[in-house]
Amino acid sequence: MTTTDPSQDRITAAHTYRASGQWQSAIALYQVVVEQQPLAIDAWVGMALCHEELGNQSAAREALLACLAHRPQTAFAHHRLGWLAYRQKQFTDALPHYLQAIRYAPNWYEPHYHAAACCQELRRYPEAIAHYQNALNCKADFPTIWYHAAKALKDGGQLDAAIPVYKKALELKPDYAEARYSLGLLHLLRGDWLAGWEGYELRWQGSDRATAEHRPSTTLPLWRGEDVHPESGIVVYAEQGMGDSIMCFRYAVWLKERFARVKFAEAAPLVPLFKQSAPEGVEVVTRIRQAIDETGYTHYINTMSLPAAFKTTPESLQFVPYLKAQPERENFWRQCLAGETRPKVGLVWRGGKLSYAPARDMAFSDLAPLMEIGGIRWFSLQKDASLPAGTIMTNWMNDIGDFADTAALIANLDLVITVDTAGAHLTGALGKPVWLLNRFESEWRWLRGKDTTPWYPSMRIFSQPEPGDWAGVIQQVNRALVRLSEQSCSIP
Repeated sequence: MTTTDPSQDRITAAHTYRASGQWQSAIALYQVVVEQQPLAIDAWVGMALCHEELGNQSAAREALLACLAHRPQTAFAHHRLGWLAYRQKQFTDALPHYLQAIRYAPNWYEPHYHAAACCQELRRYPEAIAHYQNALNCKADFPTIWYHAAKALKDGGQLDAAIPVYKKALELKPDYAEARYSLGLLHLLRGDWLAGWEGYELRWQGSDRATAEHRPSTTLPLWRGEDVHPESGIVVYAEQGMGDSIMCFRYAVWLKERFARVKFAEAAPLVPLFKQSAPEGVEVVTRIRQAIDETGYTHYINTMSLPAAFKTTPESLQFVPYLKAQPERENFWRQCLAGETRPKVGLVWRGGKLSYAPARDMAFSDLAPLMEIGGIRWFSLQKDASLPAGTIMTNWMNDIGDFADTAALIANLDLVITVDTAGAHLTGALGKPVWLLNRFESEWRWLRGKDTTPWYPSMRIFSQPEPGDWAGVIQQVNRALVRLSEQSCSIP
């Protein structure tokens, strides 16, 4: 006569409940099992997964820890604890759990892959690359691993080595938009812009851009740089950040040579400045979610597609300052600064609230060594920032309403020192000296390992020698400021 194991029957029933989304019923059965058989690993793990589905991360973690208390070598429990921490962006906490999973299941690719992802988020690129290689040793036919390994190589500075890794991902998955887009970024970062623009045009499919932004509501055909009838008109729709719009407003004059009518639809804070600076015949309006008036226009283009449409290369960029401050506003700040003989330097240390780029931003305290340099008057150009008490810095940003105000103030400064944000583009587009504090990985438009950029001849780039090393950047800037101060007591 055959007898059945009641605990196994309950586990099977609980698995069925879990598969059908009846999480609470499954948890109740799993709980009965573990009370009778604490070594029932499947029940602990199943319970944890149900709690995850219910959004109860604390209970899921408790179940996994209980599992490990009875069976410390359970690789899946270690791996799942890593995932609970990873999804909360607690990468430092997640990594040891993944390493324990690797210890007990060295031939399972997922812990290697997720350990690599943690190291990549922590900007520990050599470790990330090694873990990705181990993951590929376990599962070489998985294009996602090849793709992320290529990104780690790119961000770690191994640009040439990343190319064949991207190509392997695309060989395994030819329609892999994310990989093709990221390969385009790599080409741009290397300065091979003609090769890069094609991939960059996949940003709407190959990045979070499609969900982060709304594409323009338009019935017009997209212009890709082809010849058009002389009476044609084009609408340029803003996308991405304010700095991107500023960088690409240079194309207004070239668009006017191709089209009889040109309209830029831009974020409201940029509109007064762009109207002041626009070439004759170029209209600037505020972009809103509703469709704008396209009557009389024949084409549209998104802002960051303009470089591709004009087949832009580092060699083809011809620069003249294309933004200008409004004379009345510029004169207002000039009067406020009357009599100031010291070099006047503006500072920006983080980007806007709407963009998440922690690697780009720095803490105000990182700037402290600069404050010790004598003979300079410092100005905050940081919007919505409260400065620590006793800071030797002029802060007029409460009087700044839009980018036209900021441009007028910058026009009266000798230098702007800024992280990679709209302030860098604004200062460069005005033709004023700007020093860019650049993250180790670098953004594609600044290239890699360069201290100048064809986008803005007045820009000098100071890059992190290692990921996160703002102290090294500030040391470079400090030395440069001291040299300039000693040479001429002014800043070119």
